[in-house]
Amino acid sequence: MKLFPVLLSIFMSLNFWGLHAQLHEFGFTGGGNNVIGDIGRDDFVRPDGFYASGYYRWNINPWYSLRINGTYSQWQLADSRSAIEGRRLRHWTASGDTKDISILLEYNFLPLNPYKRPVHLVATPYLMLGAGYQMSTGQTAGLGWNTNAFTLPVGFGIKFSITRRLKFHYELLLRYTFSDNLDGSRTADNTTIPLSNPWSNDWFMTNGIGFSYGFGELPCYINVF
Repeated sequence: MKLFPVLLSIFMSLNFWGLHAQLHEFGFTGGGNNVIGDIGRDDFVRPDGFYASGYYRWNINPWYSLRINGTYSQWQLADSRSAIEGRRLRHWTASGDTKDISILLEYNFLPLNPYKRPVHLVATPYLMLGAGYQMSTGQTAGLGWNTNAFTLPVGFGIKFSITRRLKFHYELLLRYTFSDNLDGSRTADNTTIPLSNPWSNDWFMTNGIGFSYGFGELPCYINVF
């Protein structure tokens, strides 16, 4: 995909111009997830399962961060929960698990710098944009399936620096998938009377809280930010 070299060019440019006062972080996020597809509810934020995510973050400067994210999710869908009458009459169910890896660019609206003394509790909202890849397996209407697809994740959140090393955050991340079979609906469709929408790809939402811990030595000029 062309998005990966574009993001890499941005990160290298930022580093070249001297904005490399960095901190490395490992973090964890957990919460609810839902598939927005052709089975079950079509609400954007209404969990049908749970997820756990681990990540590595490189803070290029107080405004920009590069993040590599790995996520494992489990979910269950049921047409009986839908507000759409046709789905309720169809009465399909689907269950599955999804593994996702993505690279994200984070932008902080405020220059978050927990290393500047004196230390204060600081917070900032942030945006996320990137690219990823998903691998999903499951069962729909009694049929097994597996689907692999590229994704375009976009989201927002808020992070708090509790100490110089520890951060707490809430975030919502929406992934557009280049597949219409994330829920197995294309596999289970009756070819005579199709009940899924072939013109719309599926979406995948995660919504949760987490924390991160920073490490590594910082340049002596970090306090200029």
